[in-house]
Amino acid sequence: MNCCVNGCENEAKYKAACLCQKHYFRKIRYGTTELVRAKARPKITMPGRGYQLVHDPKHPLAHSNGYVYEHRKVAFGIFGLSMCSCTLCGASVNWKTVHIDHIDNDPRNNQASNLRPLCRSCNVHRSYPERHTFKSNHAITFGDVTLTAQEWARLTGGFLSGATIARRVNSGMSAEAALFTTKATHGKNTFPPYSHEGLIELAKYYRTAALKTKKENP
Repeated sequence: MNCCVNGCENEAKYKAACLCQKHYFRKIRYGTTELVRAKARPKITMPGRGYQLVHDPKHPLAHSNGYVYEHRKVAFGIFGLSMCSCTLCGASVNWKTVHIDHIDNDPRNNQASNLRPLCRSCNVHRSYPERHTFKSNHAITFGDVTLTAQEWARLTGGFLSGATIARRVNSGMSAEAALFTTKATHGKNTFPPYSHEGLIELAKYYRTAALKTKKENP
């Protein structure tokens, strides 16, 4: 005896219901032998910053739960697997390192024209002019460049923390001494892995890039 569902030629293993295994369990799950399409999962808004996630489990950038950031999905449609360089500094980036930036700072505006690829450094520093206040941070001038202690710490590549630099300045050290004095780590003196000229050049580049971003995104 075949399944009683029209067009199905499978054996009716469940004689009382006159249904094959496939249609029997479909009837149990959904109350009908008709194929029920899975409902599209809703878009998710990440708490806090408001990034949007859409369900697309087959997308190359999808997380283990099947969701992918909408802005990254849109950018992937533009650049594909071959990611271009950072828009601001030209550094080489790939999908593991790139930050897809919202130009208007609205994480819900995922139009292609509002997205651009940035390296981690440019993405972190791009809003510098808006966030920068010397009132709440230590203003330290070295080589004609004035930055906060935290910003100098970033430029040292992690050799010194912002708290260490600020503490040194507060104790009476000059800016040069605060940035270049050796530090004791595990009982051994370690020296800065950068030169005076190198740190000044990096600081000038940083300020120029920050001011350029400010003009482009007033």
